[in-house]
Amino acid sequence: MLVELIWYFRQKDRKLWFFLNFSFIGFGMLDILTRLPKLGHYLINNSTGKIYLVLTIIALCYLPWLRSVLLKYKKNKKS
Repeated sequence: MLVELIWYFRQKDRKLWFFLNFSFIGFGMLDILTRLPKLGHYLINNSTGKIYLVLTIIALCYLPWLRSVLLKYKKNKKS
């Protein structure tokens, strides 16, 4: 996550990479949260925790795609 943050802040066009980096950092945070003793046990062994985990993973996967669709829509609307 630290390498990803350093790479992000060295980019010139941060708007383009924001949601992709947000997803990478989000996956890193999920990894850390699942390894914590009490919270990890809740997320992995409880059915409600599994649902939250899966929904978060799906949302983090779709954020960069949604951003690219919105940027493409804005470009087509301008021209």
